Amino acid sequence: MGPYKPILNQYPFTHDKKQQQRFQHSWFQKFPWLEYSIKEDRVFCFPCYLFATCPSKYPTFTIRGFQNWKRFNCGDDCPLKEHVGDHNSQHNHHMRCWVNLKDPLCHIDNVMSRQSSEVVLHNRLRLKTSLETVKWLAMQGCTFRGHDESINSTNRGNFIEMIKL
Repeated sequence: MGPYKPILNQYPFTHDKKQQQRFQHSWFQKFPWLEYSIKEDRVFCFPCYLFATCPSKYPTFTIRGFQNWKRFNCGDDCPLKEHVGDHNSQHNHHMRCWVNLKDPLCHIDNVMSRQSSEVVLHNRLRLKTSLETVKWLAMQGCTFRGHDESINSTNRGNFIEMIKL
């Protein structure tokens, strides 16, 4: 699952007032999150489009698409670098969501399976402890319960006292 990156022999020209510009396929390597729309001749931010929960203040890369090829790769003033922002930006949050979506270890069925396995192991340990205690008390001919099994009792019975050990 990832952005649509069509490989065209030549991308269409965008007519500017002074010169013609076009999208370059090499930009996919520089910005792997880019998605190109052949129909609109615009690029979009795939993770921001996929994971944005509310309308963005800057809908250029999620709704409208970006097409100003002249400014596309212009150093520090590059709109794509502005879109990426710092480590805590919305774009980087959406990138982490996308990475988690691609990671099978983060899928809910795998997480639930791991948690279920832990619960099964814990329950098996409790059952084993209970069975060993029952066997020991039976072999010794000891009583299982005491007179008072409440939490405040000093002697809650042989079974409960052995389990607490």
